[in-house]
Amino acid sequence: MNKDILVLGVGNLLLKDEGVGIHVIRTLEKEKLPSNVSLMDGGTGGLHLISWIQDYDR
Repeated sequence: MNKDILVLGVGNLLLKDEGVGIHVIRTLEKEKLPSNVSLMDGGTGGLHLISWIQDYDR
C-alpha cells in the first residue's frame, strides 16, 4: 500500500549550507502535520534512498 506524501531532507551537515534539507526536516518534526505526511532525514543517502521513497505517491 502506497503512502501519500514524503518530505525528504537530504544534505551533509558538515558542509554548512549543503545540510539545509536536514535542517528543514528537523524544524518540520516540531510541527503538527497531517497524518498522510511523512518526514525523512535522508542524510547523504543518494541512490540508496530509492527503496524508501518508492512507497510514496508524492
